[in-house]
Amino acid sequence: MNTANNRPRAIVVAGGTWQVPLIKFLQAHQFEVTVVDPYDDSKGVLIANHHVKEDVRNKEAILQKLTGKYSLVATDQSDISVGTVAYLANHLHLCGNAEQVVERFSNKYISRKYAQSIGVPIPRFALAQNNDSVKHFLADSTASAILKPSDSQSSKGIHVVDHNTTDAMLREYLEDAVSYSQTKEVLIEEFAEGYEITVEGFCAGGKHRVMAMSKKKHFKTGIASSLRYPAAIPEHIRQQVEEADNRYVEKSGLQFGITHAEYIVNENTGTFILVEIACRGGGTLISSDIVPWVSGFDMYEALLQCLTGREGEVDVEAVIPKRRSAELHFFELGEGEIADISGVEEARKIKGVHRLDFDHHIGEVLHSCQDDRSRQGFCIAFADTPEQLDATIAEVENTIKVRFK
Repeated sequence: MNTANNRPRAIVVAGGTWQVPLIKFLQAHQFEVTVVDPYDDSKGVLIANHHVKEDVRNKEAILQKLTGKYSLVATDQSDISVGTVAYLANHLHLCGNAEQVVERFSNKYISRKYAQSIGVPIPRFALAQNNDSVKHFLADSTASAILKPSDSQSSKGIHVVDHNTTDAMLREYLEDAVSYSQTKEVLIEEFAEGYEITVEGFCAGGKHRVMAMSKKKHFKTGIASSLRYPAAIPEHIRQQVEEADNRYVEKSGLQFGITHAEYIVNENTGTFILVEIACRGGGTLISSDIVPWVSGFDMYEALLQCLTGREGEVDVEAVIPKRRSAELHFFELGEGEIADISGVEEARKIKGVHRLDFDHHIGEVLHSCQDDRSRQGFCIAFADTPEQLDATIAEVENTIKVRFK
């Protein structure tokens, strides 16, 4: 399974920014990495050993373009790639998960039906096929609802609808949501009141362990402004969510992999519902950088063991995760044409700042975020205590200055 220079070969499906840590990790472990991605200038492609230029969803075309033997195929922080990884693993006889199992994580409608079948709490939901089906759904509820593609990512194509939403707006929202779905299916679900938490876990040998939880704040519906670890929530809620998360993963048939889930907790009732669950890491460096710091568990080392047939060496049930403090903090510094920027390099040097991305320039026009990908930048901060973390984030916010024309 090696190349002529005796280096093992790995395939990474998708070469965007959040795949870079996985690519670098594999290269540091002496793998020759082939990245599948439709663009020549994706950050992962630029550091890869080889490039297969193809849409990550075109499974058969990708398989035809791969030559020789490979040791593993993987992806991370990309929902639309996990099905392709399962397909390639099956056809190339590599370690992987079954395609029908992965669908329980990558297709939100299938996920909803599966969660319902095993007693994991979810919102009321249905397929939104047209305006009439949306109106029919809303007629049975006093709450608003969320329209979303059944198989997209990065909060794209998400819209809030209610009884006051006009027919023209409904058509526009449905068309937008469909445009982000490969299956051309749109999910409608009842809007849930409460705060959102994210749950990061790892599965090996069919057993699952929650490694970290965060509590989210939002700029607007579906678009996070910050994730704070560990989640400041009641311990009994934490335990109940962990039990539900473990139940879903372990009953799903997933054999191994990184998991990322989101739940809404209602403070008034003490109940929670599953928003979504994925068999990949959380984006913006959650699985690669944040979880190892917060929990003390190295996601990529464990993933590599599973991908190379050493799954039995990963005993997740023996792991006792730490609860260190961290925050993934997103910037929203204003709108308009940038006249001046200062303090970015100084902010990167602040104690506790692990990573700061704010790559804008004078003359650029900034807009408020419309989805996860259009946020204005982010900072990842680590600390020993929540108080230290608060001080670091406040110092970063006070150091970066943006003036608009």
